[in-house]
Amino acid sequence: MFRPCFRRLSRSVLLLTAMAALTAAAVASCSSSAPAGGAQSAQDAGLPLAPIHVTSIPTITDSTSLAFPIDAYLITGQQRAEMDNATAILAGRCMRSFGFDYSPMPKAAKADQTTETNAPRRYGIVSAAQVAALGYHPPTTDVSALRASANTLDAAGIRVLTGGVSPAQGETATAGTAGSYNGVQIPSGGCLGQARRQLTAHGGTVNDAPIAQAVDADSLARSQQEPQVVAVFKQWSACMAAKGYDYATPYDAGNDHRWATSAPTAAEIQTASADVACKQQTNLVGVWYAVDCALQTSMINAQQQQLDAVKNGISQEIKAAAQVVGAAG
Repeated sequence: MFRPCFRRLSRSVLLLTAMAALTAAAVASCSSSAPAGGAQSAQDAGLPLAPIHVTSIPTITDSTSLAFPIDAYLITGQQRAEMDNATAILAGRCMRSFGFDYSPMPKAAKADQTTETNAPRRYGIVSAAQVAALGYHPPTTDVSALRASANTLDAAGIRVLTGGVSPAQGETATAGTAGSYNGVQIPSGGCLGQARRQLTAHGGTVNDAPIAQAVDADSLARSQQEPQVVAVFKQWSACMAAKGYDYATPYDAGNDHRWATSAPTAAEIQTASADVACKQQTNLVGVWYAVDCALQTSMINAQQQQLDAVKNGISQEIKAAAQVVGAAG
């Protein structure tokens, strides 16, 4: 139920597409938890061939704001909000040129330094207070503001906005894919695609760079095979068994099919509470996090030049976004 998801569109693409299509269809959520690594070998990606051993292990009881080595090469929440706002402004200008009113509510660019790596449930549930009410169910998201800001676009408007392709295709759609509207050629990828290209003209990729996503995903996948993590999984499993539960790993507990309900059951809350208690007793999150970070550091060192280029691209895109927002007043 909470297994991290890596092959996903960036929040800005999903958000802006949702604004256009909320009245027409639900935006698809990510559907796979498979690591996002590419075809390169583990050695080429910087993953050590032999098991690692971490000596400095923190005690962690709250995973909501953990910092990771790869964070420096991923887009933060604050940067994402700035990019979203600039994209909305540029897409809005384009839409108005076609006769459509598209003015999404600006996002507050608060000081949010978390990235996609900082999934609060990267290592499973951790908050005792949260699971006491929700079990393994995720906190609900208030979409009222999003719905209030969404313009009602008909099918033609959505086609002009998106180019008639999925958000993932928008960046690579060929000219002419969307055809024309009232005799005017729709930009490839629609007005959103055009906006994204304008923001990334001097660097950046709108979404988190694949190489950074791969480090994020591959370190987590490999960490589960590392002796220190395997050992702490066994300790956690033994703790759970002593409480009457039979699970080999925290993911197994969270993905129990019995929790696929509209609301948490008493049994789910009891199991989740035991899960958190055993994580704290064994310091599972501390051990897993330390190994995860050590693997990321190894991968970053092996691909430093490419990742530095990613970081520069993000800086260029943020600079472009700031200019767009500033000019719009």
